[in-house]
Amino acid sequence: MSVREVVMMGRYPHFGGRPGPLDQKIVDELIDFVDVREFVDRNYQTLSGGERQRVNFARVLAQVWPTEHSSEFPKCRYLFLDEPLTFLDIHHQIDFMKKVRDFASAEDTVTIGVVHDLNLAARFADRILMLSAGRIVAEGSPQEVLTADHIKKVFAVEPEFIPTADGVHLIFN
Repeated sequence: MSVREVVMMGRYPHFGGRPGPLDQKIVDELIDFVDVREFVDRNYQTLSGGERQRVNFARVLAQVWPTEHSSEFPKCRYLFLDEPLTFLDIHHQIDFMKKVRDFASAEDTVTIGVVHDLNLAARFADRILMLSAGRIVAEGSPQEVLTADHIKKVFAVEPEFIPTADGVHLIFN
């Protein structure tokens, strides 16, 4: 199955039997949006883990991508992402988070994601829910949740906070 076909799988709820021109247009927009044009015709199974992750993101967005016909379908109100940064290099992690933020902002969509990089959570999240062994340890803004006490309690490491222009970054000792 090609990358294009995998992304098209996200359009299945919107067409009966065969994809139409609108579905093709959306798939093309998403292929560019997640920057996978260079391997669009490759077999999905031959991709690296990070490349697959980007293709999967396009497939997810294909289900809810806005169009001039969006009023015919229920609006995407929630986007759930479970460890979406797995296998992505640092450049693509930051790019992914920016794209999620931009999409959520433009579409007024609540995004709930499971991420393990506290620096990316601090930079991109409006609210953080910190869990340990399935229990809530803290909930609130990044400043409220990412404290030395919470980080020590959950991760058993000593954080060092470094203020930057983008906010606070954490280093662990």
